[in-house]
Amino acid sequence: MVLFTAGLMALGALVIISAAHVVLDRRTGTAADDVLDRRVTGVVAATRTGPDGEPVTADALLGAGTVVYDEAGQPVGGSVPPSLAGTYADLAQVDSEQHVQISESYRVVARPFERPGGASGVVVAAERLSPYERTEGDVLWATMAAGALLVLLAAALAGWVTRRALAPVAEMARTADDWSEHDLSRRFDLGPADDEIAMLGHTLDSLLERVAVAIRSEQRLTSELAHEVRTPLTGVLGLTELALARDDLPDDLREDLAEIRSAALRMGDTVTGLLTLARSESFGRDDSALLADVVAESLATVGAEAGRVTVLVAPGLRATLPPSLAVRTLAPVLANALATGTAVRVDAAAGGPWVEVGIEDDGPGVDPAIVDTVFDPGVTRRAGGSGLGLALARRIARSAGGDVLLAQPAGPTRFVVRLPRG
Repeated sequence: MVLFTAGLMALGALVIISAAHVVLDRRTGTAADDVLDRRVTGVVAATRTGPDGEPVTADALLGAGTVVYDEAGQPVGGSVPPSLAGTYADLAQVDSEQHVQISESYRVVARPFERPGGASGVVVAAERLSPYERTEGDVLWATMAAGALLVLLAAALAGWVTRRALAPVAEMARTADDWSEHDLSRRFDLGPADDEIAMLGHTLDSLLERVAVAIRSEQRLTSELAHEVRTPLTGVLGLTELALARDDLPDDLREDLAEIRSAALRMGDTVTGLLTLARSESFGRDDSALLADVVAESLATVGAEAGRVTVLVAPGLRATLPPSLAVRTLAPVLANALATGTAVRVDAAAGGPWVEVGIEDDGPGVDPAIVDTVFDPGVTRRAGGSGLGLALARRIARSAGGDVLLAQPAGPTRFVVRLPRG
């Protein structure tokens, strides 16, 4: 819209400037002819008939470039400009008024006359055009500057109006995107759809409602499936533990049962994460967790070895979410760092409404091919894992109003867990 407005105004300004230039060019010639006409008329009126019938004009009345010729074509008053001598000679004996343009420099007029007493001849006068050309150039440049200023002002005004008109739309889109991640119950509620913005708000409210229904359906399905899986999984794990407790098991069977128990434990961990995610939308916003305790419990959960992790967390920092959810958010990121690096550093800082927990490792970094999809389920799967850890961590953090970000893919690798400040 801004470019269209600027282009239209530029075209209009170009047409106006071109028309003004044509008019000024014509007026320049007309003004010079008017000046010459008055000068020649004055000279003719002041010319008298001499004793011998020759024309006589006082030199004081003849300006520069004005010459009076007798009927024989001889100058009897005034001086001929050297550069126009040939033109004056050609016009000295004309029998009708003549106007001559000498390139872009002079306008020349020759007018025959006859005075009482018998004196006759021709008056030839010239007017230099350079002052008119300068005036025309000045006006042309001023017009172009005014046109350019007008185009800039029109573009600026169009940009301002466009931004003012579309700012609510952009803000609504950003807000709707944020709500879909963090608060499924909020709506714009702009009232009756009696203008374009209200209509857009009504449309976005409908879209948010559909998104909320879909997400809640997904959460219910996830919770139900997790419950359905947990019951038989608990039975499998219990029977496996009982079988492993027997002393008469062959070694190969004991190894198979140990593998079954390990797989059941991993599946149980995944089911617990899914249940936590499904329930995370309903936690109280007044719940809070002491960040130092959350980090300590998360390290214990992932079985971090002593000496591999450096923790720099201020004792008073708190996050606004239940401690169990905070652990479920931090633990997968810590597990990922411990699995890829030999040394891990955990730091935390408060910034505005957030607390940000940074987790760095000295590993090889995130493969550039998966930087944009590192939080997608299954992308970071390793041996013995489901590949859901980072995806679940981000989902839980976003359900609390925060996020999990890949701040630096390598050198060192740094993930940031952002949580609402308590």
